[in-house]
Amino acid sequence: MRLQFALLSLVICLAGQPAISKAADIHWDMEELSINVSAYDGYAQGRMTFKNVGSQSHAISRILPSCGCTSAVADKKIYQPSEKGEIVIKGAVGDRRGSFKFTALVEMDDGSRTVLTLKVNAPKFISLDPGYFLWKRFDSPKEQSMIINIVDKQGFRIIAAKASSQGKMVPKLIEIEPKKLYKLVVRTADTDLEWADTVFLDTDIPTETGKKTLEIYGYVRDR
Repeated sequence: MRLQFALLSLVICLAGQPAISKAADIHWDMEELSINVSAYDGYAQGRMTFKNVGSQSHAISRILPSCGCTSAVADKKIYQPSEKGEIVIKGAVGDRRGSFKFTALVEMDDGSRTVLTLKVNAPKFISLDPGYFLWKRFDSPKEQSMIINIVDKQGFRIIAAKASSQGKMVPKLIEIEPKKLYKLVVRTADTDLEWADTVFLDTDIPTETGKKTLEIYGYVRDR
C-alpha cells in the first residue's frame, strides 16, 4: 500500500512539472561547416545561420566557445517568429596545420542546446629537416643546421633569425633560394643542463598586427 501511494505521489509530482522544450522552434541551416584556409591566414571564420520557425520569440541564453582561442558571437539576442539569426565562430589558426576544429555550445531560452562545429583544413607551408635541434647533455656543443623548405606555391621570404631572451641558441640564417629554400645554423655553448629554447624567424607574411613570426625549437636532453 505504501509503495502504491509513493508511486501515485511521484506521478502527480511529475505531472505538475513543465515539459522540457525541445529545439523544435529553432531550425539550424547547418550545425557543422568545413572550410579551407590559406597558409597565411591567422584566423578561420564561419557563419552558422538559423531561423525561428515557432510562433513565439526566443532568446539566446548563452554561447560557450570550446576554448580561449575561439570566439562565437550572435548578431543579436532575441529572435521573433520567422526571424533569421547568425552566429559567427572565429578561431585562431596560428601555426596549426592539417585538419582541426573549433566548437561552440549555444543554449536557447527554451532549454535546447546545440553544438556548432567549424572544421578547418590548413595546408602545410614549410618543411623542416630536422624538425628541431637536439643536443645530448654533456656532449660537445657543436654547431647544428636545419634545412627549411617553403612548400607553399606562393612562397615567402624569411627575413631574419633571432635568438630568444634565454639566448641558449645563437642562430645564423642562410638564404639558398629566395622564397624557397633556407638553411638555419645554430650553435650553443651550454649542454651541462637540460633546457628548451626557441629561435624566431621573421617573415614577410602579413598578419592583422604586422608580420608572421615562425618558431623553431631546440633542446638539451639526457637522452
